Amino acid sequence: MSITEQQLENATIGWFRELGWQYASGPDIAPDGNSPARTDYRQVVLQQRLLAALSRINPHIPAVALEQATHELLTVSDPSRAVKPSLTTTATLVLNRSLISSL
Repeated sequence: MSITEQQLENATIGWFRELGWQYASGPDIAPDGNSPARTDYRQVVLQQRLLAALSRINPHIPAVALEQATHELLTVSDPSRAVKPSLTTTATLVLNRSLISSL
């Protein structure tokens, strides 16, 4: 059986929707779209959505700390950090994944 890229994309979007994820069409969230979520096409991570998610997952953490965490996630000053996460980072990601799974 052969499957096209569009069929695969549609199936994947459907699976994520079934899991509770929200879908936004690329052209709609483009800088010149109906509901821009980025300032330019080079912005891969949707910063405001990331910050909102971090706030929702970590309501007890001050906004300033969440903004700093967002900045650090989006700014890799040491390439080795992107390649070799520390044990603390790995533990935090596992913990957050567990928290997200329980929501």
